[in-house]
Amino acid sequence: MRIASKMADTVTITANCTNGQQIDVKVDKWVLYMKKQGEVVFVPLSTTGAAISVTQQSPALWPFDQTPPLNGNGKGKIKNRDGDYRYDVRVACSNGTTGDSVRVVIDPDIIVN
Repeated sequence: MRIASKMADTVTITANCTNGQQIDVKVDKWVLYMKKQGEVVFVPLSTTGAAISVTQQSPALWPFDQTPPLNGNGKGKIKNRDGDYRYDVRVACSNGTTGDSVRVVIDPDIIVN
């Protein structure tokens, strides 16, 4: 089965801090198929104040023209080269009573062709 690559797409990241020092996270596209020079918009959503960012795993393999991290409603334009790119979605929640924080790192992929 061949999956068509897109010129533009959106990745919605929903993260919420829960009781018991846990984080509920949903990334709506684990693998994103993009064309060269395509644009990706990252939309973070949290009703509980979770901090969400998109960061590179390896500087040489960062698929976007913009320097990381992409925070908030980050928009990235894909570089003009094919490849498989791995990036991290980082989520952090603070526990207001103890000052501790809980962190989660998720590893989705972007495939450019």
